[in-house]
Amino acid sequence: MKNQSSLVGVLVLALAVAGCATIITGTTTDVAVSSDPSEAEIEINGMDRGETPTTLSLDSDRSYTMEISLDGYETESVQLRKSTSGWVAGNLLFGGLPGLIVDAATGGLYVLSPEQVNTSLEQGTASSGQLQIRVAMEVDTDGMTKIGDMSPLSE
Repeated sequence: MKNQSSLVGVLVLALAVAGCATIITGTTTDVAVSSDPSEAEIEINGMDRGETPTTLSLDSDRSYTMEISLDGYETESVQLRKSTSGWVAGNLLFGGLPGLIVDAATGGLYVLSPEQVNTSLEQGTASSGQLQIRVAMEVDTDGMTKIGDMSPLSE
């Protein structure tokens, strides 16, 4: 009888801490995003996710490419990579295989990094909205009349 009570106690403890990383960190990672200047557009894997500053809640079980852009500025690209949560060690100590299975199934096995993205956007070359076109070609000038002159824009 005493052995049965001990076995039940161990099983209850194992189930109580099953999915240790899922319980502690959850299945999403909050990523804080800011930029200078602010109000830059944020795209995650090509999908619009709002403007800076903001905090995004992203599923932890996959990696992402974040692009931060603002008219007149160079676009910044940031890789958000998944990595194994340190809380998975709790499964090895207490939860065993059931805890690992729960964490793997829910995505709690992973966290994203970095959890904070702070970027300073640099002004792009076409910030004034002007488009510069350069043309180079060979022309047979026999029989042609000059009607104008093209000169480069001063910078």
